[in-house]
Amino acid sequence: ENHKLLTVGLIKLLSYEHDIEIIGIAHSAHETYNKLQRVKTDLLVIDYHLEDENGLLVAQNTRKLYPDLKSILLSNREEASIIKAVLQDETDGYILKKKYSSDLMKAIKAVRDDKAYIRADINLYSV
Repeated sequence: ENHKLLTVGLIKLLSYEHDIEIIGIAHSAHETYNKLQRVKTDLLVIDYHLEDENGLLVAQNTRKLYPDLKSILLSNREEASIIKAVLQDETDGYILKKKYSSDLMKAIKAVRDDKAYIRADINLYSV
């Protein structure tokens, strides 16, 4: 249920942006990989907690398959391993779910400009 609410919130937030088109929604890694084979996209917004695989692995795998595809990871926690992976260029951005409404557009704009995005108040000293 929580994932459905987050999805609805993301869709609503992104619908206000004139230069963003949502071309698909996937609730699992398997769905994501299948959709990417059929539809070209520029950016994935991935939940870390998917049904069948964690979102970081999806980001890493899609980076290998589609080197130009950007990805932003959403998570509930400030996990040092995820932040470290972002810093090691395995994904392009990292947003805490509790802050997504204020951070998502900042992250998308940064990632489009080929910059990594990690919220400034995330504790990088734990990495």
